[in-house]
Order: sequence, then C-alpha cells, then structure tokens
Amino acid sequence: LTGPESTFAGHALWYYIAEVYGPEVIPNLLYMSKISRSVESGFLFVLGQSLDGVIESAQKYYLAKYISDDGQRKLPESEALKIRTKKTRTYQRISLSPDAEFVAFTSNELGQYKVWLHNVQKRKTKKIMKGNFKLERIPDVSYPLLSWSPSSDILAVIYEKKGKVLLELYDMETKKWDKRELVRVEKVLGFNFSNDGKRLVISAIKNSQSDLFVFNLLQNSMRQITNDIYDDLTPSFIPNSNKIIFASNRGSDSVRVDDDLSLMMENTDLFIYDYKEKPKTYKRLVSSQDYNEKQPYALNEKYFSFLSGENGIINRYVGQVDSTISHVDTTIHYRYFTKTTPVSNYKRNILYQSMSVESRQFAEMIKYKGRYKFYIESFKDVNEEKVENTEYGNSVESKKKAAQRLLTEKGTQFA
Repeated sequence: LTGPESTFAGHALWYYIAEVYGPEVIPNLLYMSKISRSVESGFLFVLGQSLDGVIESAQKYYLAKYISDDGQRKLPESEALKIRTKKTRTYQRISLSPDAEFVAFTSNELGQYKVWLHNVQKRKTKKIMKGNFKLERIPDVSYPLLSWSPSSDILAVIYEKKGKVLLELYDMETKKWDKRELVRVEKVLGFNFSNDGKRLVISAIKNSQSDLFVFNLLQNSMRQITNDIYDDLTPSFIPNSNKIIFASNRGSDSVRVDDDLSLMMENTDLFIYDYKEKPKTYKRLVSSQDYNEKQPYALNEKYFSFLSGENGIINRYVGQVDSTISHVDTTIHYRYFTKTTPVSNYKRNILYQSMSVESRQFAEMIKYKGRYKFYIESFKDVNEEKVENTEYGNSVESKKKAAQRLLTEKGTQFA
C-alpha cells in the first residue's frame, strides 16, 4: 500500500490493537521495539504474536465488522448504465443533461484525462475530449469540470492548459468547440449554469482563497460574489432565481465578517445567497460539525438535495425549508428551519451526483467491488430511507455523548 491507503491501514492496525489489547499496550510496544531494535520482536514480547499474525487478526476483525455492517445496506434500485470502465482508470464527475438523454463524465489514467459522452437510450459512449500525456506521476484529478446548459444543447468543460484556465463549449448539433479563457481566477473548483443559460456560477481560487463568481457568457465578464478566507464550494443556481446554493466552512452567517480563522469550521455546511439583492447575511440551510454536506442542488426555493456522510457512508439527503411564526408585534415575524431526510442507504459512498430538475431525475457515480458504476434514478422512485449508522458513525455518536456527559458532570460539580 502507498499514499493515503498506507496511512489508513496504519491507523486501522493501531486502532485494532487499542480495542483488543487496550491502549496501555501501545507505549510498551514502542518501547520494546526500540530497545530490541526490531518491530517483530516488540510485537512478540508484548502481544505474543508476530506482526504478520497481528495484521491477519486485524483483517479478520474488520472483515467481521464489515460483513455485519454491509448487510444493512443496498445498491441503487435501478440498473447501472451500460458504460464500460477500465480498472486502470479513475473516474470523476458525472453530469446529467436536463433532458436526461446524455450523461457526461471524465476519466484519468496516468495523468491523461478524457471527457466522455454517453447516450442513455442508445447505450453508446464516445470520447469528445482528451488532454495531457500518460506519465508516471501524481495525477491532477481536479480537472476537467463539466456542466450542461438548460437546453441540453451545450456541454461546458473547464480545464487547465499551460497555466491558463480555459472554458470550452461543446455544441451537441455541430460537434464543434468554442474556446474561451477565464482570466481573473487561478483555478476553478466547480461551476453550474443559470436557468436562462446566460451565466455560470463558479467556485474558483483567486489570491489563494476560494470564492464565488458569476461569469456572464454574453459579455465574457466575471463578477466576484464572495471575498473572504472561507471555502465556498460546489455552487449551483436555484431555478428561476438569482440565488446560489453552495457548501462552505464559514462559521458565521454574516457577509461582512472579519477573516477570523477561529470561525473556520473543519467541515462544510450549506448556504443560500442572493447575489443581486446582496443581503447582509447568508442563509444557512444545514448546520453540522462532524461531517460534510456537499454537492447541493435545488429543486426550487423550498426543496434541495445534497450529499452527506452523517452515518459514515456518503448518502443522498433531501432538505425542506419551512417556517413557523416566531413572534408578533406590528407585523408577523417568521423563523425558518430546515428538515432533512435521507433518501438512500447505499453500501458505498456516492462519489458524485448530478440533478436534472426538468426531467425530475438524478445521476450518480458509485465505486463497488473495484468498478465504477453509473446510475440514473427518478425523483418519484426516491422514498424516505432509514439510514443505519456504520461502526464509524456509532463511534462519532459515542464520542459526542461522552463529551456532553463530561460537560454535564462538570457543570453539576460547579453548580
């Protein structure tokens, strides 16, 4: 194992030792390994097993937990799209056309990226773009980025070449490309079309911070919407409005807040902002501290969908914005709140999702048994799911409860 996988494996091994033998044996293991100048001897002296034996026992331990946990979940109900994938490639992003006739996605193999177009009805896939050469290197999988115009006749692709950020528009009828350069940003992280097809909302890096921008396709001009140290990611327009729904790690809802690092959260919440009216606060939709909410799409101003790993596996959730009367003086004042409901309970993470409001369908990408799989499902097929916590989710909940219990006990002592 190499890279992040080796790190995860190491953490898993030490966690297994702490769970089975107790955390107090870890200092003894390190000490005996040091004085004997042998990791193998350290394990034999302290645990009575060789390192290979402990690793084998850890594998059996996690496999037993995994099988029990995996049996509570399922895969998407619909049949996977007939898209052939290669094990040597990684696949990123999926974008469903508004008429749900085409699915666009990207692949990367040894640093060479490709953009693919899959015809859902004809079950045919073709390559429409290729960039870079295959080389033994760490690949940049952050590009290319994809988004469809509302009329489904244009596929927009953003990528980087020779230090320039380029936007290319692929005409589905003429099969020709229209290339433009995005000059005011250093890197684009995500983007989506407006409902009229004349604007793009873009999450991009400028001056080493990620902010939101609106790009006017007719005027070829860029307008900056946010300007602070907080991350503003995966933006999209709410249909038929100037409001933008996005994920951010900002701790404060105020627009004019100082760049205070203490207000930067570890995970992202969901926000709405009207870039034309410029209100003084961002409207926070979902608030959490232990997990990310990401890739939001709005059906309208009341309903939206997003991905969250609340239970330990990234699933799809639907949010509903509602209101209640908070108080009455000369006028009636309302308090707004959001109710979220899980609508999937999958065995694996949803890596990417894309939504078509027009066709009432969404597309998603999942990796299962070493293969990437692509699915399209209808909104009407989505029902409320009871999402069971994974072992990880249970451990997070246990830690939260323990921390709350400790605070309660301290409060009682000083009362």
